[in-house]
Amino acid sequence: MSSSESKTSFPPTPASKQSSSASSVPTDLTVSSTDNVKGENRIKVLEDQIKLLQLEIGKRDTLLELNKKESEERIRTAEHTATEADKAKKVIEESANLRMDLQTQEMNKIQSAISDQLREVTVRQQHLEDVNQKLREKADIAKLRLESFKYDPTRLS
Repeated sequence: MSSSESKTSFPPTPASKQSSSASSVPTDLTVSSTDNVKGENRIKVLEDQIKLLQLEIGKRDTLLELNKKESEERIRTAEHTATEADKAKKVIEESANLRMDLQTQEMNKIQSAISDQLREVTVRQQHLEDVNQKLREKADIAKLRLESFKYDPTRLS
């Protein structure tokens, strides 16, 4: 309670009026020095709060910087991994293409060998058919001669 509230709560007596008016009336210097002390305390509290806030901001900035560095490191790692994966993919694709080319070449060689063998078989078959035809013709001629042959025993003696 302030002194002004206590004066209004209790009616002053004539004796207390004289003593209270002399001791409780604030002067400009008293009010001014009290306000100065309160203001200085308030300024001190505000300065302390500012320092605490600056420390918190510093901590936050440090954490943000740390998070930023960690994120950048994760990004670099992810980019490196992606680059390595792309390189590996290209190597695998090139390897697969080379294997496919080799297989294609091998298949072409095999196909060519099969075609050559087939040509040889065809030529051999044609030759055998020609020989067979000649043999049939000769067999037909021999058959005709045998059919036209007449045995004459006098001719042989």
